[in-house]
Amino acid sequence: LVVKNIELAGSKTKVLKDPGKYIKDEFKNGKLSSLERELYRKLHQTIKKVTEDILTRFNFNTAISAIMELVNLIYKYQEEVTAGKKNVALVKEVTEKLLILLSPITPFIAEELWLKAGNERSIHKVPWPDYDHEIAREELVTIVFQVNGKLRDRIDLPVGTPPEEIERYALSSRKVKNFTEGKEIVKKIVVPNKLINIVVKN
Repeated sequence: LVVKNIELAGSKTKVLKDPGKYIKDEFKNGKLSSLERELYRKLHQTIKKVTEDILTRFNFNTAISAIMELVNLIYKYQEEVTAGKKNVALVKEVTEKLLILLSPITPFIAEELWLKAGNERSIHKVPWPDYDHEIAREELVTIVFQVNGKLRDRIDLPVGTPPEEIERYALSSRKVKNFTEGKEIVKKIVVPNKLINIVVKN
């Protein structure tokens, strides 16, 4: 995966003096796709998590877990976006930052891939990456709770919250319970990032 990303980024990003700054500007100006925004946000969240876990708590297990979440999202981006439409500046930024995060955990592999990416300076001599608190913060959407199509409550949740979690929040809402307790729930309809409609028999 890392090697493929290195090859993809390759010479295409050499025209950019600072791919990191370019991508941050694209993010803040709303020019990235939803999946690109998700990937870039996950990068900053991962830098924050790994920084806290390794440099502060010396907890490598949770750091590795956070890195794997980022890797899984990179795989998703690789699978869903065709090569010609990939944002190579984003790929370069995410891949290089990923290698730096891995360097305290797998120093030799990280160094080998770092040099393969065309970097002349050792990965162990480059600055540890910073993260942007604003970018790392979860993007929220308002989820509407309906019972038989009528608004009963609402809640702000992170974009992409799984349907089963939305169901759990809705069913635990006191305002929703007022209209569902003692009644048979026929079905639960979830529209991602928008609403859940709980259908009950009166």
